[in-house]
Amino acid sequence: MIPKEVIEDIQQRSDIVKVVGEVVSLKKMGKDQSGLCPFHQEKSPSFTVSSQKQLFYCFGCGEGGTVITFLMKFYHLSFVEALKRLALPLGIDLEDYFKDSEAAQKQNQHRKELYSLMQYVAQLFHKVLKHSESANGARKYLHERGFSKESIEKNWMGYVPEGWEQLSTALKKDGKNLDQAVSLGLLSKKSHKNQYFDVFRHRVIVPIFDEKDRVIGLGGRSLSDKGPKYLNSSQSMLFDKSRTLFGLNLAAHHLRKEKYMVIVEGYMDQMMLSQYGIENCVATLGTSLTQGHAQLLKRYTDRVVMLYDGDEAGRRAVRRSMKPLLEQGLDARVCLLPEGEDPDSFVRKNGKDELKRRLGQASGMIEFYFAHFYKNEKDLHKKAQYFSDLVQWIGSIKNVFIKKVLMDAVLVTFSVEKSVFQQAEPSHKSFDQSAIQKKQKSQKIQNTYALEEAMVLRVCAELPKMRNRFVEESIVELFEYPPIQEHCLSWLDLISEHSDQKNVVSAHQAVELWPHDESRSLVSKVFMEDWAQESYVLEKIWTDCISKLQERKVRQLRAQLEDAEMHGNQTALEKLSVQMQALKRKQLRRDQNGSGTKSGGQNERK
Repeated sequence: MIPKEVIEDIQQRSDIVKVVGEVVSLKKMGKDQSGLCPFHQEKSPSFTVSSQKQLFYCFGCGEGGTVITFLMKFYHLSFVEALKRLALPLGIDLEDYFKDSEAAQKQNQHRKELYSLMQYVAQLFHKVLKHSESANGARKYLHERGFSKESIEKNWMGYVPEGWEQLSTALKKDGKNLDQAVSLGLLSKKSHKNQYFDVFRHRVIVPIFDEKDRVIGLGGRSLSDKGPKYLNSSQSMLFDKSRTLFGLNLAAHHLRKEKYMVIVEGYMDQMMLSQYGIENCVATLGTSLTQGHAQLLKRYTDRVVMLYDGDEAGRRAVRRSMKPLLEQGLDARVCLLPEGEDPDSFVRKNGKDELKRRLGQASGMIEFYFAHFYKNEKDLHKKAQYFSDLVQWIGSIKNVFIKKVLMDAVLVTFSVEKSVFQQAEPSHKSFDQSAIQKKQKSQKIQNTYALEEAMVLRVCAELPKMRNRFVEESIVELFEYPPIQEHCLSWLDLISEHSDQKNVVSAHQAVELWPHDESRSLVSKVFMEDWAQESYVLEKIWTDCISKLQERKVRQLRAQLEDAEMHGNQTALEKLSVQMQALKRKQLRRDQNGSGTKSGGQNERK
């Protein structure tokens, strides 16, 4: 939906060094920048960023790509989300490109109307709290809870009076769509009577904002004994409590200073902590911390501290939160308050400094889990289950290096032999260093085979005339690395489509156009290398790579022929002999073409 010219413009105007430098400490190394890789743990810098080529590559773990790739991998964004993140500081509005179809236009218009309605309702309740006599009790309640006028304004806190039709009457008066209010969980409707009733009644109202400062839902704290104490608006097109963290729109601005995010269980706790100066804080909304919450946190930080009530319910909440936090590879710590205290009451009694001191002493999740669940458990079956659960949670982590570190922590903390750990969960033998080394060795061999293939493709990108040779000589038949074999022809078409007047593309464009995400790092590595741009140099690289690919193909066919001959497989022998003869004929034609280009290259040098 976004024109290729716009994508290319955003890429060209975005400085990868600046973007990466916001999260990685980079130092000048020759003409490139170098630092510790954010995708794996290392002591010596192997992560390189090229300002000239607008590419990054880690020679330690093999991650690489463009500025868009970096944002997608580091913040776990989609392509469009990464593009929007780059476009925003450039003053480029991408929203219009998603409105080309009639259905999209209707949906976008409907969504705008819902956002507008939510903001209208939040402001309406805020005005009632500030100016209406009916809100005297609500103002008194907030004062007794310790909320300042500044906090009330900052959070748009409001009040909805008693009665069944306070909101519906106001909406009718101002010509608002009542059915939209029903879809947002603000009203309920008796269809057979066409009557609308307020969902929120006699409650302090707390608007729930998304990351873009838009009101997407409401939270209400009851001032009576009727109904639940806390009530959130129901799930809607705008609001999903399993993917929403209260206060994130404000807390995100304080992460550069604090470097970690505090998680509490309710918006009252979050607002009070923020009032006392602990502003790097978010809250879940009546639900356990979910995978969606953990993914959202991962976009902003790698470190979180769970600040939960110091009772049994608080400890259970920590246990429920461990799985999603571990799966996202977050460095999560636990700060349990004294029995009978919650974050709200504790900070009011003891102040910001004491709470920050406790946050700084938060224990690691593995240590907390051992101390509060495993260590003192008398039931052996429960004890075994606790250990098994932890192994499975760690096993779901995709990053093998994080897995290894956490496994080592488990082995030390639980005093468990590595063999016992592996027997408990055989599928997680990748924790074992030898298994990691085997995987790395296998990957290295595979990348060595694929390297020549990727180098051939780079020559095609930088020397347009070689693209025709690639097709005419059926070079793809020499390729064996599946991602390159499968995608090279479509990629060459994209290269030609996106070429400039000289029929060439930039390095970062070529990498970004590569259609296979998992192998983009390999392509990035090849384009990061410094090659002389003279055509005879590129042709020499082509010739050398093609020769290696042909030799590999010949060796494989010979081995297959020997095997077929050993087993007396006449059918296979005949088939393989035909393939060998065809390969030799093609090799001869390539050699003839190569000698022609070689002499041409020599003439160019003369």
